[in-house]
Amino acid sequence: MPMDITTIRDTTVIMIPARFDAGNAPGIESELRAVLATKPKKVIFDFADTGYIASAGLRVLLQITRDLMKTGAKV
Repeated sequence: MPMDITTIRDTTVIMIPARFDAGNAPGIESELRAVLATKPKKVIFDFADTGYIASAGLRVLLQITRDLMKTGAKV
């Protein structure tokens, strides 16, 4: 499931889907790793449409956030 990822100036906005569970976590992680590779300066995770996050989704979010912060990005 492709996510809506937009960049406004130096801020990357990532719309997290309605469900973030074990079924779609690997695909979302792959997309987020691609964003990480661009070395963004600021990242906003938008959960406006998200109704459910399973532990697999939380694991991905925590890993990506940690990796972003290691590159100096603001989350």
